[in-house]
Amino acid sequence: MYQCTAPNLIEKPAVFGSLMDYFKTIPDQRSDQGKRFELAFLLGILFLGFLKGKTSVTACVDFALSRKRWLNQWFDLTHGIPDATTIGRASAVTSPTEVIKVVNQFMASVEGVVIEAGVSIDGKTIRAISELKTGCRHFISLFSHTTCRILDQEGVVRKENEITATPRLLARHCLHGTMVTADALLTQKKITQAVVKADADYLLVVKGNHPDLEEILVPTFTDPLTKTTTQIFHERRKTRDIKTTITMTRDLDLESLRADGWQSVSLVGRLERKGWRTTKRTKARVDETIYFITSRDNLILKQAYDQSWIY
Repeated sequence: MYQCTAPNLIEKPAVFGSLMDYFKTIPDQRSDQGKRFELAFLLGILFLGFLKGKTSVTACVDFALSRKRWLNQWFDLTHGIPDATTIGRASAVTSPTEVIKVVNQFMASVEGVVIEAGVSIDGKTIRAISELKTGCRHFISLFSHTTCRILDQEGVVRKENEITATPRLLARHCLHGTMVTADALLTQKKITQAVVKADADYLLVVKGNHPDLEEILVPTFTDPLTKTTTQIFHERRKTRDIKTTITMTRDLDLESLRADGWQSVSLVGRLERKGWRTTKRTKARVDETIYFITSRDNLILKQAYDQSWIY
């Protein structure tokens, strides 16, 4: 599995200094009145804290307090270490997209070019962020399965939704050979067109938001004359025991689906999960059936299983 070198940055002062140079290119949206700390300093505290497993701004500040002498190599600590409120206010008016872009540029300079095997698209609403400054609070993220990092984000402004924002996000990237996955909300004809235009493949879930498509897939897999390929995967852990059965076929009128706007669909599949998984409080039964479409003509069942965690 791909190992990110970022957690080791704290041990490499020269590399950390380079990161701070990248952070200094991010526009500072704060008012000049009462400003005591560089934005790069505040973002550096957050970045280092999160890399070391801290889960809150307060924990990141506590970590910085233990490394004051080390941080003094790059920053003037006349005013000490900023408190969590100062960092929170600064990050709330800083563009998340700018931060992601700069961090990815920095990681590319450290690790070189990484070939993405798969990416996921998902939307999240960010708390404690100023909508007046950024224009939106809800963002669509492009998440890398290879490096486990967010590659890019696109804001979802008022009076639009994820479906209209996602093509803008994909239009900025060439994802040659990459598998794009998303939840059922983004199983849309315009999304398949945007993925293909980005030179990528898609694997999208089909649910009730497209009843006509679902009505085609369900009987396809119940028909005994349909030619299918099936493989079973069994996952046993302390917290789960799940059997996953994946069945794929091209034995239906794919040309009709393409003519209807589902661009480049090459295979359709059914994924069945049965077993149990435990949480901190309960032991829950798992019994679900999911249908999907994909544009990858040579998709193998193991690839479909590896991508199925997103669902």
